[in-house]
Amino acid sequence: SAKKKMLSPFCAFLSSSSSSSLGDTTTTKNENYYRKRFQLGRSENCPPLFVAPMEGLGDKRFRKAISTVGGNFYDDICKEFTRVPGNLPNGAKAEKFIKKLSLHDYDAFELGSEGVKVSAQLMGSNAELLELAAKELASEGEAPRVDLNCGCPANVVTGKGAGSSLLLDPNLVYECMRSVKNGCEGYPAVPSLKMRVGFDDASLFRENVQAACEGGAEILTVHGRTRKQGYRGEADWEKIAEAKSICEKFSVMVVGNGDVTSCERAARILRETNCDGVMIGRGAVQDPLLFRRIKSRVRRDASGTVTLFSEEEVSEEHKMEDEAERVIVFLRAFYNEMIENDVRESEKSSRGKIRLRTSKKGIKKTTDSRRVGKLKSIVKYLFAGNPYLAEKMNEIVGVADHETESTEMLRKVEGLVMEYWKGEPGHVAVDNFSSRTGYVNELTTV
Repeated sequence: SAKKKMLSPFCAFLSSSSSSSLGDTTTTKNENYYRKRFQLGRSENCPPLFVAPMEGLGDKRFRKAISTVGGNFYDDICKEFTRVPGNLPNGAKAEKFIKKLSLHDYDAFELGSEGVKVSAQLMGSNAELLELAAKELASEGEAPRVDLNCGCPANVVTGKGAGSSLLLDPNLVYECMRSVKNGCEGYPAVPSLKMRVGFDDASLFRENVQAACEGGAEILTVHGRTRKQGYRGEADWEKIAEAKSICEKFSVMVVGNGDVTSCERAARILRETNCDGVMIGRGAVQDPLLFRRIKSRVRRDASGTVTLFSEEEVSEEHKMEDEAERVIVFLRAFYNEMIENDVRESEKSSRGKIRLRTSKKGIKKTTDSRRVGKLKSIVKYLFAGNPYLAEKMNEIVGVADHETESTEMLRKVEGLVMEYWKGEPGHVAVDNFSSRTGYVNELTTV
């Protein structure tokens, strides 16, 4: 069975893996950073909050924007994954190729010297190349944390044996996690892993959690859905609680992820799972002020009791009378970063122009129509939880990208936010506005 197959390599590593966890007395600078926040999260403070890596959505534009309104209220923010290939291109030298791949477009200090350092995430299944990539990020990249992606559900990823497809083989989870751990060895970077509860089902969940722990993960993030679910249905928080019970034996910290879209739901996931921290992705796009809300209203004490304070009980310094203005600051920061990104892309291009695709309808995209599309992708989330703004959704997303200018769309969105933003949005299931909610099995051998 899968369980019997996995025991032999794991058991040999048990003694060494447990000694390097965040619960040990030997620390590094980054281990101290994370340990301190996890400890504070059980000492009359808010548990640590993590900004999820979201490929295609949580890119540099989003990270810069969310830092303008919530930079002091989250504890970790992670870049979207770097894909490590299964095999090197013909003639490529491993060290040189992986160095360029790993450090391309990664900057731990992209949010400024005063901001939270940006963590890195790797995705792949070639253990040797993963170790090289982790080493580059931990050393030259100065990453505070190097994460192994075992959660991406996209067919283009799982078809090549990476992302959530690793969960089909706990031995491979162990091997890849061990490689990331080895790559971080001797450097301050904390090795971690982000996973779903399973591929098609959760039958190997316990084995995969144990594999991650014994492989050397010091922080384990669990998204409570299978790969097959995609973003459909509710996240299974009971599995996060189960992971916590397993990880306690290894002093591995558990971060809960999935369906956290409000202060109330943040408090609930902490109460129901006893997780050490909370990771938020699309919920923060729906409400850019969510990290600030949670930090000001959620507390957990040494006994594990979680308290959710009312808005009236929040200290004066954390009250927000100007929420609409803050959301507009977020939108403008997102837009400005789009402009800067386009300039960078143009400068990198040999022709000084950005290569753009033609749409399926034969309409050639422009730099500005691409900006319109990006704004619309944010609006889908931003408007969804507010009934007044939701009614106006089609006025924005129903406009073809090429039929308006991005500056005009930004002005219209800002006007609607100023008029209709009414405080904390309500909970909206992510599949209500996600273009791809479920994933079928399309695994291929590569």
